[in-house]
Amino acid sequence: MKRLNVKVKITIWYLLLMVLMAGLLLGFLLLISGSVSTQTAMDQLSQTVRGNLNQISMVDGSLQLGEDFHFYSDGVYSLVYSQSEALLAGQRRRWLCTCGGVISLHDGVCSECGRPVD
Repeated sequence: MKRLNVKVKITIWYLLLMVLMAGLLLGFLLLISGSVSTQTAMDQLSQTVRGNLNQISMVDGSLQLGEDFHFYSDGVYSLVYSQSEALLAGQRRRWLCTCGGVISLHDGVCSECGRPVD
């Protein structure tokens, strides 16, 4: 087997260095993009909830929603529940259970808690 000349050795080292740098850069980009997308979603949720929170009040035991209350804003659905977890305002998506499970369209049973849902 013939020994590699200096030009081929330098080319191989350069190629390995570039592959290593590209791999590290790709890993860094994937790590940062996941973190940024999660933080953006949390900020959007927080901003929507804080904006709607100022619009809710109880007057003589009756729920009052302000003019600027939005049930749907920027991909966030807002629902108002009582302390006993009864839905007071808003409309729950038909395929979601109050526990957060998914309701089967076939038999109307929640995938998480197993309760039949109307």
